[in-house]
Amino acid sequence: MKPLLIVGLGNPLMGDDGIGALVAESLAGHVDADILLGGTDLLRYAAEMEGRKRVILIDAVESEVAGEITVTDEDPPDEPPAGAHTLYAPAAVGLFRHLMPEVRFTWLLVGVRSARVGEGLSPELAAAMPRLRERVMELATGH
Repeated sequence: MKPLLIVGLGNPLMGDDGIGALVAESLAGHVDADILLGGTDLLRYAAEMEGRKRVILIDAVESEVAGEITVTDEDPPDEPPAGAHTLYAPAAVGLFRHLMPEVRFTWLLVGVRSARVGEGLSPELAAAMPRLRERVMELATGH
């Protein structure tokens, strides 16, 4: 069986939406797991997930509380499709769950107030980065 896979989702060019990718990138070499920067098209990485015992997905979700952390094995609500050729991450993971029932998918969802065009995190999420990294490392080691 392949080792744990941590997937950072989001677009770093859209401010806080890129938090998943930034957290995952910061963990490279610091956890015993493969790291993947999944961007916004999770379907292209199906082969990377196949044969894993567990996949941890880090993603931004709209929230009243920036930096709020939710950990769940349940898929977050689906968002409206952006177009006919894409699936949002929750819909893609729903498909993966059907095709790869042996893989445990865990979401680490990070509350963001809004995404905006431009690189860099809001002050609230920049301040939350150490706490987010620590929480993913706990998940990676089974704590």
